[in-house]
Amino acid sequence: MTWWQLRKRTWIVIVTLAAALLALPAVQLLASTGSGGIVVEPGVIFRPSQGWADIAFATQQRFASQVIVRPTGLTIDNVFFDIEKLPRGLPRALVTITDWAPAAGNGSAALGLLVSSEANTTVWFNASGLRRDAVYEVHVDGALQTRSATPGEVSFSWSAWSIRNIAIRAYVDTTPPVADAGPDRDAAVNQSLTFDGSNSRDDTTIVRYEWSFGDGSVVAGPVVDHAFRASGQYPVTLTVWDAVGNAGSDTVSIQVGIGPALDSVPPGSVGDLRLVGLGPDFALLEWTAPGDDGALGVATVYDLRVSPVGTPEGIDFGTAAPIPTGPPGPAGTLERANATGLEPDTLYWFALRVGDEVPNWSPPSNILEVLTAHGPPNSSAAQRPPAVNGVWYDPGAGQVDVIFSKSMNRTSVETAILLGPNVTFDATWVNDAHLQIVIHTELVHGATYLLAIDSAAVDRLGNPLATGFAYRFVGVRAGEGAPSIAGLPLAIAIPLIAGLAGTAAALTIAFAGLGRTQRKLRQLRMIILAQARRIKDLRGGGSRRSDARVPAVPPRSRRK
Repeated sequence: MTWWQLRKRTWIVIVTLAAALLALPAVQLLASTGSGGIVVEPGVIFRPSQGWADIAFATQQRFASQVIVRPTGLTIDNVFFDIEKLPRGLPRALVTITDWAPAAGNGSAALGLLVSSEANTTVWFNASGLRRDAVYEVHVDGALQTRSATPGEVSFSWSAWSIRNIAIRAYVDTTPPVADAGPDRDAAVNQSLTFDGSNSRDDTTIVRYEWSFGDGSVVAGPVVDHAFRASGQYPVTLTVWDAVGNAGSDTVSIQVGIGPALDSVPPGSVGDLRLVGLGPDFALLEWTAPGDDGALGVATVYDLRVSPVGTPEGIDFGTAAPIPTGPPGPAGTLERANATGLEPDTLYWFALRVGDEVPNWSPPSNILEVLTAHGPPNSSAAQRPPAVNGVWYDPGAGQVDVIFSKSMNRTSVETAILLGPNVTFDATWVNDAHLQIVIHTELVHGATYLLAIDSAAVDRLGNPLATGFAYRFVGVRAGEGAPSIAGLPLAIAIPLIAGLAGTAAALTIAFAGLGRTQRKLRQLRMIILAQARRIKDLRGGGSRRSDARVPAVPPRSRRK
């Protein structure tokens, strides 16, 4: 055997051994694909190329036919599990899957995760391909955080990192929603009637409303208007569906005739909605009954709503939850309603409107802001980290309002505020979860200002903000009456707030390079001024030619 043959065989042996070593994870991963399926051992680490996370199983797992590593996650027997750590970079997030049971029954964990990531990072999780007859709840360290609205899917993120136990539990929904189409009514031909199905209810979420009016018309939506073109009796059916497809219906009768003159006067508006009792999970409200036509007669129905999202200017009646009330009494009667099922130490907004038999609806009442009482200090709700739930800027009042998710330590928040550049302000509190920042500096019209609250702000138990908060707003000249975020519909304002907060966070980073940018702007300004003086000199010579050089005019002959 020659030396070259020996060297060739040596390389063959080395390459063969290297291939065998590289194949060891596959040997660990794959077992017989017959009755055994695919086996994944606890030592196998999956590393999606774009997820910036290492994924492993806590115990040996056996899968039927499919284990695929994709750029952002895994596909296992047609179940997709995706994860992404932001900002992308080392070190990777560590995810250990402690439970994998996509077909888990009601109340059981479909996925169990033990997750760790470095501070100031956000980890996004998404799972799909789960049970189509179930929605999923996300529990972090035993506390419920969110519930999915789409059957068979769940998506959530977490930013307050240490080591977290995350359980994704199945909620198998077999209960149909209860439709409420309202009362039977009389109407005249061509009279426009409002049909309100928002008192319908479900144990999860109603995702679709459909009205069939008995005259061939079908309209979708929780609140719709309809007029009947001919006299007669019409069965009007409301059908509602929840997220998994369960349906419920309610039918009312509408008697349409020529009828007397239509009632077009709404009841009077309630102006004294107030709080008279409070607990961790309830709020007792009181108000004075108005009349039917203004202050006369007796109204027909109350529509009392509560929302965890609102402003002092109003709430969205279409998305706010209804609160049961009794029928209205005569004008001047003191009325009460008890709102139950509330979360402790949480801010809510209440509003009330009044309807007559048509129904004509009164304008909404005054907006009542209520912070529920504290629960036990060792409860999961008390221990969850606080967050900023909303913010709006009112240029007319020179004021920024900040809404927190729970009661805060006021002193810690006030010392954690940064408002600039060069803005003086006072911090006042509506309650422990609603901060008002009153600006004393006259803001420059069109200039950008930044409000930041760092994580030194803590709640009343000392839990710090889950993440620092930043919000950008633009100064407005006094008297212009520019609209504020509070004046926008909530469906627009909330995404806009989130977008502004993200932009402000980026602006904070950009401030680091602001000095260099200002120096470049000064240099550019000097160049522009030099060019402007040159152009002025050219025009002063009276020349209309485009020559590169124009003789200068002696000073004594220049025109005055």
